[in-house]
Amino acid sequence: MRKGRRQRAPNHANHVPLEIRQTLEELYYRFREKFGRDTGPNDPIFFDPHSDQPAPLGREALNETWDRMADAMVRQGEITPETAYAMKKTGLLVTDQTKDLLSNAELGEWNDAVQEYRNVNATTRQADDAARLPVEDLHQFLPYQSRRLT
Repeated sequence: MRKGRRQRAPNHANHVPLEIRQTLEELYYRFREKFGRDTGPNDPIFFDPHSDQPAPLGREALNETWDRMADAMVRQGEITPETAYAMKKTGLLVTDQTKDLLSNAELGEWNDAVQEYRNVNATTRQADDAARLPVEDLHQFLPYQSRRLT
């Protein structure tokens, strides 16, 4: 699923990951609550809640919704932080069930984002580890041997 693209409820719901099915069900429920009917073939799933007629969210609001959805899924333990990062960066949500639906370029973009998160996170962990070391042990993280002034 890519933000900004129109998504419809799939005919084969058993092939869609649970978290995506639940999200779509919630979006369809909200649409029915707002407009008093089910979605039609030309109705947006991500709609402007302030509009009297079904209208798509603007790009900024859509991105904010996508980001909030990723954050909520992490808080609920449904996805990992690296998956949320890749979702936000690529606009994709890749799972074992959906990865075969992507082009090689999209899958490469996703994998690059996951690896970027891992690289940044590993660097942060190293810095955190270094911050907890006694000063005399910090030399192992420096590119040179510091000299003590006495």
